[in-house]
Amino acid sequence: MKKILMLCLMPVLLGRAVAGTAYTEVDYQVFRMSPESCAGKNITYTVPFIRAASTLAPHMERSGYRGARYVWLLAGDQLIPVLIRKSDETMEQVAAFKSGDIIRVSGKVRRFSHRPLRTGLSQYFVLADAVEVVAPALTPRPPPRSPPRRWWPRR
Repeated sequence: MKKILMLCLMPVLLGRAVAGTAYTEVDYQVFRMSPESCAGKNITYTVPFIRAASTLAPHMERSGYRGARYVWLLAGDQLIPVLIRKSDETMEQVAAFKSGDIIRVSGKVRRFSHRPLRTGLSQYFVLADAVEVVAPALTPRPPPRSPPRRWWPRR
C-alpha cells in the first residue's frame, strides 16, 4: 500500500520541485565581472541577442557538451556562453530571434570541466532553462557591405 501511494504521489512532488524553481535577478554587467560568485545558482538576466551557433568551442566539446544536443547563444558581449538544449520547440524559438533583440535568459550557472584555449572566454557558462524575447530590436542592423570594386584592369 505504501509503495502504491508513493508511486502516485511521486509525480506530484517532482512537479512541484521543478515548477518551484526560483531565479535570482542579476545585473549582467556585475555577473560578467565575477561569474564565480553565481556558480551553482539559478539566475535570470536580460541581454541583447547576437546570433546562435550549433558549432561549439573545443573546450565545450571536451567538457561533454556536443553540438548535436546543445545550441550556443551568442548574447551580450559573448564573454559568458549561454547553452540551451536542442528540441523542436527551442529551435523554432531561437530561429525567430533576430540580431539585436533583447532576451531574458533563465538558467543555472555552471563551470566547464576544461579550461578554454582562448583566454577571452569564461570558464563559467549558463545552462539555460528558458529564453524569451523581452523587447524587439530597436534598429535593424545595416546590410553587409559589398566587396570593394577592383580599380586595376584585368589581364
